[in-house]
Amino acid sequence: MTDNKNRASLCGSLIGARDRPYNYRPHSPPSNRNVAVENKSTALIYIAVLVALLALIGFILFGFFSSHFNIGSVSILGTGEHSEEQILAAAKIDISKKLYSLNCKEIERNILLSFPQIAEVNVTKKLPSELRIELFYDAPKYFISVSGEYFTLSENLRVLDRTSNKKDQESKGLIYVSMPDVKRAVAGEALEFFNEDSEYIKRFLSIFSESDFCGDIDRIYIDGKFDISLVKTGKYRIEMGDFKDEALKLKMAEKVLENGGYRDLSGVVLNVSDVSESSVMVYKTLEIE
Repeated sequence: MTDNKNRASLCGSLIGARDRPYNYRPHSPPSNRNVAVENKSTALIYIAVLVALLALIGFILFGFFSSHFNIGSVSILGTGEHSEEQILAAAKIDISKKLYSLNCKEIERNILLSFPQIAEVNVTKKLPSELRIELFYDAPKYFISVSGEYFTLSENLRVLDRTSNKKDQESKGLIYVSMPDVKRAVAGEALEFFNEDSEYIKRFLSIFSESDFCGDIDRIYIDGKFDISLVKTGKYRIEMGDFKDEALKLKMAEKVLENGGYRDLSGVVLNVSDVSESSVMVYKTLEIE
């Protein structure tokens, strides 16, 4: 009887032991020492943040009430036809303000409105006291005539300047372009046309810029979508017809002029309007213009 009780007690102990995990450890509450260390670390973090915040506020107040953030210098980067004095006058910078309070976008707008030849302006602040102005100029490439006035254009047909003297434009080595349906030509803005389907003009001029004729031709006549010609004054005229296969037609014209020895002649009329064939005529008395 006693043996049976001992066996039961032993089995119960074994069963209870089997229910516990192998690595079982009795849970013990954190010691007062660990809690004190954690509270001390948290307090130190709060103190460090507070000190940094106070230092930042002090630095700002120091700069505000002292000359630390005054405008000490203005750097102008980017060469062009305008002097530093002209750029600074157009920028309208209020030197009584602290550097950090200047409105960079407003300065950029002031310069762009004053000088259409400038395509882009970037104004940046270099603490503690430097203002940097970087200029990007649009290079003049073409000029057109509208109502007796002459407008200088960039490669992407942005209006850069206006004058009443044609010789001023020609002396700069610009290419004269006769364009149809010009609606609006305002300095600093892109050229606008009455005909919305005018993208062919930009496309052709882009292809022309990549050709060997770009440094030789001095006049381009665009009399419509189906009538375009290139002229080297006093030498030759290239009749291209419509605006299809422009790149191929320019290549054809280049080969004909080179292989036929026509570049050095005068009164040459080359027709490449049909890409399947080309024709050349030489008129000794014809003035090419």
